[in-house]
Amino acid sequence: MDKRKHKEKPHVFFNKELEMGGTDLKPKAKGSIPQLAVLLGLLSPFYYDLYKKCDGNTTINQLAEQMNIQIEEMRVYIDKLLKNGLITLPIIKA
Repeated sequence: MDKRKHKEKPHVFFNKELEMGGTDLKPKAKGSIPQLAVLLGLLSPFYYDLYKKCDGNTTINQLAEQMNIQIEEMRVYIDKLLKNGLITLPIIKA
């Protein structure tokens, strides 16, 4: 049995704002995904719950707090949803 520790590769960000540490961004779900997608194994229950929380009003930092997840991890999860076209990151105008 191989006793070497499994090393995870660092996440390569799809979105530059997330890569730069954007935690005040407010992800918004595109359309709607039925619960059936989870039952069919197309989306994990975790990602489905996260997707449902992306309402365009809640920041990534707030999502991390709500779900008791480290902010660095939450940025990766949001990036994966964004890369798969399930959410958008509305442009914030100053």
